[in-house]
Amino acid sequence: MKTNRYLVTAAALCLAVVAAFSTAVFSQSGREAAETLMTQYFQALQEGDTARLKSLLAGDLLDSRARLLSNPQYADQLRRLYSGAQFSVTRVEPHDHPGYWRIDTQIKLAAGDVLRARFVAGAPSAGEPLRLYEEQPLFE
Repeated sequence: MKTNRYLVTAAALCLAVVAAFSTAVFSQSGREAAETLMTQYFQALQEGDTARLKSLLAGDLLDSRARLLSNPQYADQLRRLYSGAQFSVTRVEPHDHPGYWRIDTQIKLAAGDVLRARFVAGAPSAGEPLRLYEEQPLFE
């Protein structure tokens, strides 16, 4: 009887360790995916690649930018604005909605202005890449 109790306790401990490790790995891979998404987004801004930007956006954010991204002159405006800019991800944290992330970014434009924004990213469904759903400016 005592041996069974030890075996059950050991098995439960092993399961807890595996679950904690799996969560940590998932969180790390989610963070990496969020940072990769933001790098792709910034590269598309610098290159004025409106088709790529459309593919990285979803939901209301895509809807609100659809006309702008369809404007043939917008690509040149993006290239001029973001030429020589420096981009960084300052924070990535899980969102309240499982599988979604809050991503804080900072862009230092060549002219010296600094733009800060918080994005919300998530996958439309399991197995799909992350996309950006929301963007809000951050003020100091």
